[in-house]
Amino acid sequence: MQLLVNARGVQQAYARWCRAQTLCSSWRAPRENSLPGRQWLCTQTSSGEAQAQEQSGNESPERKTLVVVGGAGYVGSHIARYAKRCGLSVLCISRSGASSAQLKDASLDGVAWLRGDALEPESWKYALSGASGVVSCVGGFGSNEQMRRICGDTNVSVARAAHEAGVPRFVFVSARMYAFQPAFMRGYFEGKKMAEQVAGELFGKDATILRPAFVYGARQISIPKVNVSLNVPLQLIGKPLHAFNQTQAARAVSKLGGPFELAFSPPTSVDDLSKCAVLGATGYLQAQGQAFTTDAQPPHRAAPPLILESDDIAHCAKTHA
Repeated sequence: MQLLVNARGVQQAYARWCRAQTLCSSWRAPRENSLPGRQWLCTQTSSGEAQAQEQSGNESPERKTLVVVGGAGYVGSHIARYAKRCGLSVLCISRSGASSAQLKDASLDGVAWLRGDALEPESWKYALSGASGVVSCVGGFGSNEQMRRICGDTNVSVARAAHEAGVPRFVFVSARMYAFQPAFMRGYFEGKKMAEQVAGELFGKDATILRPAFVYGARQISIPKVNVSLNVPLQLIGKPLHAFNQTQAARAVSKLGGPFELAFSPPTSVDDLSKCAVLGATGYLQAQGQAFTTDAQPPHRAAPPLILESDDIAHCAKTHA
């Protein structure tokens, strides 16, 4: 599987573009396939490892590459698709590598894949060299102890590896921090919170924390034993639920707190989440600061790291539709 990704003079063009657009009141995100640059060839080897080979001259090897850790998952694969459509070179790292369905998926054609355990960064940290941003979206469920490790230790490991590799920006896909957290889910939220704290400490203002509620959209589930891939249309539930929970009545009920907040918080579109992850990893969100928050926020929201709650994610995505 091969991909030619433009990357010539990307940093200079990107910097000029950002300066010009920041001065414009109608600032918008880059259009898909709009990032200029030098040609790079990324190949998918039979072992699932990504290789990069320079294609033009002896110019500086700087390019705009996005690394998605947990890229074979539901959210990660959507982020990879959006980044690819924006003209970025995309490398996905996951413990399992790409599924057979993902390798056949035309929308992921050209995405490079690398097998690697997030808790063992020494085996894949070399791949972060030269990356312009890392998105970590590893998560899972189980016992509280398992969720603390999967959602916390794993993402902390990724953040530290990215920091040690000199990656300039880091995006962490966290979760909405509900006031009411069921006892059987505490490990999930504690792990996410721990990873948020470490990401902020390591990257400061260059860290973006995304806190979506229930994430909906088209989800592909593979059944390896029978080599079958199923599409689960979560948007059939999430989209009308999002519309309903945006009503004043639902908002009022949500503010009652407890389980009402869980039930009546508007879900988050996976497309909106993917867009914000890419904008954060390429520096656009940091350039605009609080411009994407929907309400008057307390001072800590302006301080690093940049935190986007579920409403902020929807607002940001709408701004850059």
